[in-house]
Amino acid sequence: MSEKFQIKIKDNDLNVINLQVSRDMLISEVKQLYYKKSGKTQDNRNFRLFYNVKQLKDDMTLGSYKVKKDATLKYLSVEKNILAANLILLI
Repeated sequence: MSEKFQIKIKDNDLNVINLQVSRDMLISEVKQLYYKKSGKTQDNRNFRLFYNVKQLKDDMTLGSYKVKKDATLKYLSVEKNILAANLILLI
């Protein structure tokens, strides 16, 4: 496993969760860490992570998206029907 570093995930309510991750970690594993630390209900169907205006796919790694130390990923919940509005904020 590669060296660990910290990233941030900002949610719909602008709360920020810090996570220790590695470049070879799958996006699905990052989501699991987020659920564990945030206490949110787990539902991958309605939870999207974005970085540099790209939706991150569960079977890809952080390294494949070139996520760097101290990067901020955006957490968007589709169930709140605000995906389109939040995507505008990503730009």
